[in-house]
Amino acid sequence: NSASSVDVQNVTTRDGGLSLTATTINLEGTSISTDSTGTAGAVSLTGAVVLKNNVSIDTDGKAFDRNVTFSSTVNADVAANARTLTVTTGVGAVDFQGDIGASQALQRYTTLKRTCCMRSNGKRFKKAM
Repeated sequence: NSASSVDVQNVTTRDGGLSLTATTINLEGTSISTDSTGTAGAVSLTGAVVLKNNVSIDTDGKAFDRNVTFSSTVNADVAANARTLTVTTGVGAVDFQGDIGASQALQRYTTLKRTCCMRSNGKRFKKAM
């Protein structure tokens, strides 16, 4: 089952990851962290993601790193808000399966990985001007 929308504040997990499914996932907090113990958990966001803040997602654990997956689009709430997204996965993968900033541009998105490469399925990124 999935909700029509979910509003997410700051999230820190001690064990395990985060999996959310909704038509729209509003990231209202500034941090999603699944690496508070040695083994990080994966983050899976299934639905259109809207940044309502500058957001950092971290799955880079001390012992094991995990993947971050965006199944749909990632947009700012309003392009003029100059939202940023930083994803840190260590050796985990970052998978953007939809366009980034297509309807409301992000100011910047950054992926921090120890190994190459981010898979984006050839999707486009539109930067705010």
